[in-house]
Amino acid sequence: MRTIKLSATSLATAKTCPMKYRLAYVLGWRPIEDSDIQRVGTRWHKGLELIGRGKDWSDWLNETYATVPTNRTAEEWATERAKLAAFLTAWAWRWQGDSVTTLATEVTFSLPLRHPGNNRIIPGVERVGKIDRLVLVDGRPMLGEYKSTSQSVASDSRIWDRYRRDTQLSEYICAARELQLRGALAPAITPSMPLISGGLYDLWHRPQSSPKLLTQADSKKLVETGEYCGQKFKIDTPPLFVDGERADGKPGAKPGTFAVRETPGMYSVRLLWEAETGAYHRPDYYFARREIARTDDELRAYEWERYHLFLHVKNMARTGKWYGNENWCDARYVCPYLGICNHCPVIHDDDPVPNGFRCIFEDEIKDTEE
Repeated sequence: MRTIKLSATSLATAKTCPMKYRLAYVLGWRPIEDSDIQRVGTRWHKGLELIGRGKDWSDWLNETYATVPTNRTAEEWATERAKLAAFLTAWAWRWQGDSVTTLATEVTFSLPLRHPGNNRIIPGVERVGKIDRLVLVDGRPMLGEYKSTSQSVASDSRIWDRYRRDTQLSEYICAARELQLRGALAPAITPSMPLISGGLYDLWHRPQSSPKLLTQADSKKLVETGEYCGQKFKIDTPPLFVDGERADGKPGAKPGTFAVRETPGMYSVRLLWEAETGAYHRPDYYFARREIARTDDELRAYEWERYHLFLHVKNMARTGKWYGNENWCDARYVCPYLGICNHCPVIHDDDPVPNGFRCIFEDEIKDTEE
């Protein structure tokens, strides 16, 4: 029997929809293509990791977006790159000179699951995960979590309520404490240092905007002066090229008037300008940080929660009886498994992998054979 691997994501999935847990973690079916949100979030993490290590991220970003995928236009791909470039630059500017020291990044762990009552190791299951980073804040060691969201990151946003209850934070603090006490995080964090008891959440509010059509006045100024959002561009006409990128637009109602649509380069400059002004002088509009702690009692309660979640999914796996939760099909985003659940009400363990999905367990077998 395959070892059950409990991660923060799988535990959170089991809490929201056991059927989704079955498809993703028991059968191992995963979408072949990441969603836009997943892709941008993953690349945001990677860019911040490079910044944290003092590395140049621009070459990596250029290489990542060098080839346009078949399901994207060249402009869409360039626009996504422009968005990341603008906000990676803005993030480094926003937090320059901060008091946060990165001690380690991408800390992976594989730990046993213990009974929270008698501390007995439970066979056939392990806890796995990867901590974004370990940081030192005012002499206190804690986790560092990078998050990107379309929600507001203002101090009164409900997103902070969700992160206060975050399964991932509880799981990662438990894991980090175990590693710390056994000396596995030394020399960055030693057993003699205060126990890790919280995390620093570093949030990026992803803009929902796209390249826009300039006003006729701004369009005229751009063509005549090359200036836009405080930056100077090289203008070539006709047709209109801005720093070598073709700029489209539309004619105005009066002869000689026109409106220019932002190129990806112009879009990036505007986003950077907005970020540096806090989207018009609101410093925490795009970026925010907050410490979230866990008490010993909260961690103890979480250990029991995790244990009972494990028993629940183990029992469903043993009996083959799983249930879904229709309230989560499109609660925050459309579930990638919605089509499977809608068209295949009965799913067997030996069913073929659906189109558009792959089996991660088959990938593991191939990696082993190679």
